This record gives sequence, C-alpha cells and structure tokens, in this order.
Amino acid sequence: MDTRGCALLLCRICRRLRTAVAIPASSKSANWKGYQWKDIDKTGNKRVRTNKSQGDMMVDLHYLNIRGASNKLARVHSKELVNKFHPTFFILFETHIPFERMKSFWNSLGYQGVGIVEANGHNGGIWILCSNSNISVRVLDVVDQCISFEITMGNNSSYCSAVYANQHIHRHKELWGDLTKIANMIHRPWIVLGDFNDVLLQSEVRGGQFRLARAEQFAETLEDCGLFDMGAIGRRFTWYRKVKGGVQVAKKLDRAVFNQDQ
Repeated sequence: MDTRGCALLLCRICRRLRTAVAIPASSKSANWKGYQWKDIDKTGNKRVRTNKSQGDMMVDLHYLNIRGASNKLARVHSKELVNKFHPTFFILFETHIPFERMKSFWNSLGYQGVGIVEANGHNGGIWILCSNSNISVRVLDVVDQCISFEITMGNNSSYCSAVYANQHIHRHKELWGDLTKIANMIHRPWIVLGDFNDVLLQSEVRGGQFRLARAEQFAETLEDCGLFDMGAIGRRFTWYRKVKGGVQVAKKLDRAVFNQDQ
C-alpha cells in the first residue's frame, strides 16, 4: 500500500472503549486499505498505525459505551482516558442523560459537543465531542442510531459515521437505509465505526445463534455503500454475556469499515 499522503491512524479499544480514526492529507491519494486494529497492551487497548509523511494530519478518536454519562465511575474513567490519550474526538454511547447536564464537565476537559443524539431513557444516546479548535466539524446527518460528520483541517477532509445500532433488530433496516443515503453523499474517504449490534459471519458468534438472513442484510448494506471491513488483530469478540445455564455468549458487534479511494 502506498501510504504517502495518508494520515496516522490510531485505534484504541478497551472493554468499554472502542475507537477508530483518520484523516488523509490528500483526498486524492488517501487509501484506507491495510489498516488494522491491534492490541498494544494488556488492558485491551488497540492501536492502528501507518506510515506518516510530512504534512499529514493526525486525528485520534475514542468511543466509549459509558452506560450513564453522569455516573461517578464513568466520569473518573473518562478523565483518565483523556489525560492518558488526549483524543481529538471522544464519542460516548448510552449516555442516559441530556448533554447539558454534563456540558460543563466536558468543557473543563477541553471538549465541545459537536453532534448530539440524546438518549431515550436508558436507550441509545450518542455524543460527539471534539477538543481541537483547529478542526472544522460539519454534521451531515443525525438519526437516533448514527451521527455522520465531516472533519476538515485546512484543505484536507474526510468523513466519519459513529454508529450505535438499536437493540431492536427491526430498527436496523432504518440504519442500513441511512448509511446507504450517506454513501451517496460522500465522495472522499469515509470510515464508519461503532456498535452495529449485528454480525457478518458465523465465526463472529460463540455460544449463541447465527442468523444468516440478518448477516446477509448487513453484508448487502456494506456492499451497497462500498464499505470494507478494516480487519482486526487481538480479541476475536467485542461483546460478552452470560445466559441461562451459565453459558457465555460472545459476539463481534463492534467494527470499523471504510470506503476505497475516491
């Protein structure tokens, strides 16, 4: 892969932290192909790195299923992550409360809300937070399962969609339609990341049922959008739960996908 003109791409994923990020220095020469998630320490953090050439722009993005943004432990954990990694973007899922109630906390850490989907009680919620005033963020589309936005620094720009799919499977058809709509609007590098609450392959499920029809709909959506799985090195699954009888179900619900050069 020719990485000249590509930005440094960082991905870190923890048990409750998942992330991906990128901005090519040139939309004409940028190519996402070849990036992979990779374990970098015992905590489950993951990082993706590619060669960095002069003039590249680096953006570091984290996403976290916070399970209640006002929770004391969540606030402590968030502050630790900010102090350790200083991410450009911090995306929170399952926020439980209105953003205004936590606005001052995030402002004190240097972050501004640039895209918000409020939770419906304990369901959903997506907050896009940015710490770099030199980066321009333009929100393209907001629905309850996804926020899509353009990231620009100088003459360089790319697109990101943060996905937190609804737990009700019948709602996924709406998400697939929204991603297809965004794909038709975008003509530059685009990365889509988050919790899709669905799997693509039977090997991405352990201890539970694999539903072929759902996987085919997911795969067809990615194909229609021109999106390719980034691949992963490290843990095979991203979601775990014990069910009746003590059986542990594990699935790969989180992933990052990207488009080809435009």
